[in-house]
Parts: sequence; structure tokens; C-alpha cells
Amino acid sequence: MAAIDIGSTLGPYRLVAELGEGGMARLFLGLRTMADGSTREAAVKVIRPEHLRDEAFIEMFLDEGRIASYVNHPQVVRITEVGEVGGTYFMAMEFLHAVTLATFLKELYRLDRRPSPEVAVAICTRVAEGLHAAHETRDENGRQLDIVHRDVSPSNILLGCSGSVKLIDFGIAKAQGRLHKTSFGRTKGKLRYMAPEQMRRQGVDKRADIWALGVVLWETLATRRLYGRSGDLDVVRTALEGGLQPPGAYADVPFAIDRAVMRCLQVDRDQRPPTAGEAAAILRESSPEAAAIRDQELSALVWAVCGHVLDNRARSLPLELPTRKTLTSLEPKPEVALQRLSEFLDEADDVTVVGEFSEDDLASIGAKSMSMAPPQPDRALPQDELPETGDPAYDPLPGASTTVDEPPPPPAAAPQPPPARAQVDTGRQRSTSVPQNKPMPVWLFLLLAVGGAMLSGIVSYALVRYL
Repeated sequence: MAAIDIGSTLGPYRLVAELGEGGMARLFLGLRTMADGSTREAAVKVIRPEHLRDEAFIEMFLDEGRIASYVNHPQVVRITEVGEVGGTYFMAMEFLHAVTLATFLKELYRLDRRPSPEVAVAICTRVAEGLHAAHETRDENGRQLDIVHRDVSPSNILLGCSGSVKLIDFGIAKAQGRLHKTSFGRTKGKLRYMAPEQMRRQGVDKRADIWALGVVLWETLATRRLYGRSGDLDVVRTALEGGLQPPGAYADVPFAIDRAVMRCLQVDRDQRPPTAGEAAAILRESSPEAAAIRDQELSALVWAVCGHVLDNRARSLPLELPTRKTLTSLEPKPEVALQRLSEFLDEADDVTVVGEFSEDDLASIGAKSMSMAPPQPDRALPQDELPETGDPAYDPLPGASTTVDEPPPPPAAAPQPPPARAQVDTGRQRSTSVPQNKPMPVWLFLLLAVGGAMLSGIVSYALVRYL
């Protein structure tokens, strides 16, 4: 079996550049010559040779391609082909000049900004529409596949340079007719985006994805992780027992959006929106301004925040991709979109940015971010929390690395109540520091006591003389 690398031909695709690499698969830019002589590009995911003898992994890889190929919606990355050549399995999908939502939030934080609530809702509404299409997908015989993504997270949401929002990676999706079955006692997904019923290892349905979407929206609004840097036990305990604060406790979020987010984050799944389509409708109702945001406006914001990332990618690939220099007709202008569609972080914001920062990131941001970063945990961060390296537009792993074995049961002790952080201000909540109570000085106490006695005596004397 010949090694697959840049310059290889895999079926109809000539691999011309590497887009990303992981422990399980590699992602290439592939070019396909069409019958009319034109060339069409695709992102081609290839299983690494050392995993070709792992039947379970191959089944999961084929499941990803087969399940996702049935989903046809603008908010879901399109799978065009799944095949095998000479013992090498590959999957071809539409190529996008894009960044992940995690990268977008990280780069926005470098600018000391967060997305406006309307932008956060606009992005997650589009994701909800894509999820609804996946949940309702049927096969060629009309049988509903009952797809549950099980891995909705910022790293699996793409923001295209044209303003598109797309859901990717159905590698661990649950669906009828899967070749690979999850082993008993194993739970698949990223722990911090798991619904409570997933943590309990109960059966999951589309409402588990609605919980994960709620976590993504919460984190996009607050520009911090829902559970901060809590350990796994605390994450499980908090998710199972509830008591989560709304994102308005950490950012300036309208009450209607707060309410929509917390509706998705109900511990009892019967209290969540029953479908992703209804969740999208609730989000649109919570912010009519978000529903009015056009793809062109999102495009301008993506270029304003991640233009340098997209430029670096364009220079590294043998394609004519747009760059900031070639953008001539973008409306609104990126700098205008940045001002209109994002807002400054407050000085007192206690931010744990989604995607986390490496030591080099913190050094580049400077002393301000260092002072704002929360204390380091006394454990190593799980693999799914590590910062993204570079900017792969796709996660080359088909989901195998996101398996969590036996989520720890919550301890019996009741959780400590969270510190008070929010004040109500004309229907909105803002993060504020709580002043500490200080004892009254003795001299001030005596002065007030003597003054009060003298004032009482004067009033009594005046009343007696008057009567």
C-alpha cells in the first residue's frame, strides 16, 4: 500500500496541499478535473495508515460519511463522496475558506471584544436550522434516520469568509443503521457540552443537541466557558443539579435572549424546546435584530476579526482564494462591521475565553489578559480543551478522540452557591465586582451618636415650648 501524501492521487482527486492533521486522519486539499476540463476543489479526509487495521475505526469513519451525505442543508457541510482506493479510505467534502467559531472567539478576544448578542444569536440560529435538517433527515427509502450529532461545539462550527455558518463532523453521530455501535458504559462527546442525560448514560435524542447548542450560545454571548476551569467532577455535578447562571451575569445580554438560552439549558429535557427548529424560532423571537443580520454582515465581521488567519491560509494553498487585499466590494466594510457587530469587554470582565490560551497566546496578549485569566487548574486540561493550533477549517479527527469513559458520578455534597456577580440595570445584567463590608470607625460612631442625641433634645424642647 503506497503512502498517501501531497502529490498522491486518490480516486479522482489529486492531493495538492495539507489542510490539517490529527492522530486519526489527515485532511488534504484535493483537485478534481471535471468532464468539461474545469477543476473543482474538495477537502479530502484520509485515514492514517496505522489505523487501517482497526475495524471499529473504519466503521465509524464510513458512518460519518454515509450519515452526513444524507443531510442536505446550507448550514451543514456537504459530503460529496466516500470511497476506498487500494485499501485507503477517504471522504471528500466541500472546501470552505473558513475559520471555526472557537478561532473566531479567540481572535475577537485578542481585540478586547466580544460579539454583540445579536451576532451570537444569528450564528446559533443558523446552527439550529442545520441541526433541525439533520434531525429530520430520511434515507433513500424514506425512513427517518433519527440523527443526533452528539458533538456540537465551537470547534465543529465553521464561519465562512462569505458569511456562511456550517455544522461539521458527524463522526460520533447517533443514527439508525450505524455500522459501529457505542460500547456499553461508554459515552461519546465532549464532556463540557454533554447534556445531563448523556452524563447519566441514558438514551439520547435530538434534545441533547439542543442542550449543546445552548452551551455554545452561552459561551458565545459571555466569551467564556460555561463551567470555567472547573474539574470534571464539578462539571458533572453542576450540569446534573442545575443552578447555572444566565450569560447576562457576565455580559450585557437582553433578558429575552437570556431566557431563550436558559430554556435550552434545562436539566429536564422535557422542558427544552422539543426540536431544533423550535429552538431556532425561539432564538429569532428573542432578538428580531439577529434575524435581520445578513450573511454579508457576518462576512465583513469574519474578515475584520480573522482576516490575517484567512490571508495566511490563502498564501499557503495553490488556489486563488480571497484575501483582504482583494476585497473591493464588501459591504459593510470590515472595520464598520467590527464596530457595529461587536462590543468592548469591560475592564472587570473575568473571562475564560472559549478555546483557551497557550502560554504564547497569553504572552502576546499582554499583561491585561494575564491579570484577567483565572487561576490555573491543578490538573492537566482534557484534550478537547486544548487551544487550537494554526487554523484548520476542519477537524481532521472523525470523532474518536472525543470519547469519554464513565463520566464520574456527582458527589453527594451540595454545591456551593456561585458568588453574586450581577446587578439588574434597566432589564439587563452586567458583571460587577461586589464591594466588601468594612467596619465603621469608632470616631464616626460616637459623632453620629452625640449628634443624634443633641438633635433629639432640640426637637423635644421645641415641641414643649410650642404646646
